[in-house]
Amino acid sequence: MKRLLPFAISVFLIFGIHARGLPAAELVKQGDRIGWSADGNLVDPDDWGATAMALAIFAKQGWQDKLVHLDYNNRLDRNNPIKAAEETVSVVEGVKKFKFKTTKLYDCQNELEAAIENATAEINKSSRDSRFWYVQAGPFEVAYQALRRADPAKRQFCILVSHSEVNERSGKWKDAHGKDECVELGATYYFTEKQGKEKFGSGSFRKWHLVDWMKNSPCPEYRWVHSRMRKTAEHKDGVLDASDGGMAYVLATGDTEGNFSPKLENFLGSGWNGGIPNRPNIVLILADDLGYGSLNSYGADKTHIRTPNIDRLATEGRRFTDANTPSSVCSPTRYGLLTGRYDWRTDLKHGVINTTDPLHIETSRPTIASLLKSVGYRTAAIGKWHLGYGTEKHDFTEPLSPGPLDLGFDYHFAVPQNHGDASGVYVRNREVVGLRSDRRVPAGKSPYGRDFMGIDAPQRIDENVMDELTSDATRWLEKQTDDSPFFLYFAPVAIHFPYTPSNETKGKSGTGLYGDWIHELDLSVGRILDTLDRMKVTDETLVVFTSDNGGVLIADGDRPEAVAYRAGLRCNGTLRGRKHSIYQGGFRVPFIARWPGHIQAQSVCDETISLVDMYATIAAMIGQPVPSDKEVAEDSVNVLPAIVGTSSGKPLRISMIVHSPNGNYAIRKGDWKYIEGKASPTLKKVTQRDELRPQLYNLQEDPGEVNNVFDEHPDIAKQMADLLARQRISGRSR
Repeated sequence: MKRLLPFAISVFLIFGIHARGLPAAELVKQGDRIGWSADGNLVDPDDWGATAMALAIFAKQGWQDKLVHLDYNNRLDRNNPIKAAEETVSVVEGVKKFKFKTTKLYDCQNELEAAIENATAEINKSSRDSRFWYVQAGPFEVAYQALRRADPAKRQFCILVSHSEVNERSGKWKDAHGKDECVELGATYYFTEKQGKEKFGSGSFRKWHLVDWMKNSPCPEYRWVHSRMRKTAEHKDGVLDASDGGMAYVLATGDTEGNFSPKLENFLGSGWNGGIPNRPNIVLILADDLGYGSLNSYGADKTHIRTPNIDRLATEGRRFTDANTPSSVCSPTRYGLLTGRYDWRTDLKHGVINTTDPLHIETSRPTIASLLKSVGYRTAAIGKWHLGYGTEKHDFTEPLSPGPLDLGFDYHFAVPQNHGDASGVYVRNREVVGLRSDRRVPAGKSPYGRDFMGIDAPQRIDENVMDELTSDATRWLEKQTDDSPFFLYFAPVAIHFPYTPSNETKGKSGTGLYGDWIHELDLSVGRILDTLDRMKVTDETLVVFTSDNGGVLIADGDRPEAVAYRAGLRCNGTLRGRKHSIYQGGFRVPFIARWPGHIQAQSVCDETISLVDMYATIAAMIGQPVPSDKEVAEDSVNVLPAIVGTSSGKPLRISMIVHSPNGNYAIRKGDWKYIEGKASPTLKKVTQRDELRPQLYNLQEDPGEVNNVFDEHPDIAKQMADLLARQRISGRSR
């Protein structure tokens, strides 16, 4: 009885989820993997149409990284050898066509032992957070032998899926084993005999509306699936067996109610290509120092500021309430955004990149730009850069190489570090714009009170910078053509100090220069959106708007931030802290995504996400899964389901680390946030000393981080501290 209890509980949980018909993530979780045992025995050798359908469904769901094992039983002794070869090729072709790059393929007639060993290895990798769903579209023999060899403690995390018990196959496999023997070894069995082929896909080929729909689809992948289904039917006197596709559909949607053909047609959509319809153009706008409460769509009063253009994105798209930056200061966030890796894993343990520092991102490290360029995107980085140039300290008089052009960007126009920085110049591609000589010329003092570098080139005029950056971005957009998608990384200098609104926005807010500068940012975003409208590419373009850290909160004195505060503007809303701090006001930022037809308008998402997640999310969107065993986007989580509205309600992120510029770490998991309270040991001058103590907050009950419950919950604090320590030394967090 004791032995059966854990199995009974697991069956209850799985079938309870199944019975409710919940979305895919309720069945196949983020960390889960999928194996497939395709049919092809002596009696039914021609089921590759069903397998092709299943591959299309997995690819449409963005599961290219989940399908890790596919074995096929190529026992075609009674068939024409040429046809047998064609069918074998079709499986391999399908895996390549749908870009399942990590899938290992095994022909069980010649590689049975290898298939069993690999399935064993996948079972042994399994845990509660990474289960192995093994779909038995063919005989259970590989699964049975793998379970026998696997660690008994791991077998419970292997979930077998089939449309029948398949015990009747013993006549086709010598001494074959079926579902019951697999369950006796500890695996879980999913589906029953009554949910078999009659529900998931057998029938007359000509009676399926889905067949003609795929035949006439503009999508070449679907037309290929149609050809495989037609071939199956030809070998079976007009009978189509697409039951494998039915099982894949249930895993992808949780829908077990039948009506497979029309529902699948709606699920797939006619124009899908590579996992997402017609790989979208992408415009990623990263504002500077814009706090969580600094937009009308995030609660700012219109008597203080007005942000109609950015709010248009919220009206036409999805607004996130718990989007976070990995750092409460700029350079580390920009590194994390572009690479999908926490910046504190580099040698920058505190602070930011200085004006003359070398390039901070290794040219060998993939970035969002290099990822997109590899699949045909044209790419540009325009605006604030703040990630350095070259291989050593530089003075801007020599070519600035390596730089953004060596990280996947085709074009670059930028303010090198910050608005008002000591360089005083613009950079285009690898050179200072208008550089005349290597002499130093008088250039006066920067807004920070330090001397400009005196580079012999036209100097920036601070009041014109936003207009010049925005104009350059719109010109680049207007040069793009229909033959390739584009990616624009646009990083306005607003609303970073100095606050220099143009004549068009100066004096227009109710909160002085600080509010006027927010208006300048909104004006810039409006120009970008208007350009997309003129180009007639709005519907084909994903626009993401966010910020690199929280706002600069100053309540006292005469600075523009304090003037705005006294006028009533709360730049970070009700959150505690500000830019540079370890509290939520330093990290939680606006995040809005718009993609007409794919993201629901006027929707709100409470999912916890990090800006480092953009790499894995964009990778999933274009059908390029992030490898889990390489130095690529080690901390990036695919949050595409949250963006397009297919999340199940379970968190996509298990935990998240944030880091302040004095080297202090915090980690979030569920409702809890633990602050380590230690400065970087290499920091010469320690700031935010009041934050340097261990702290624990329940953000659900205490979003303002008022009540430190570290002493009341030492067990939770220790668990969080241990998790932080493990993730710091592991080199990756996903």
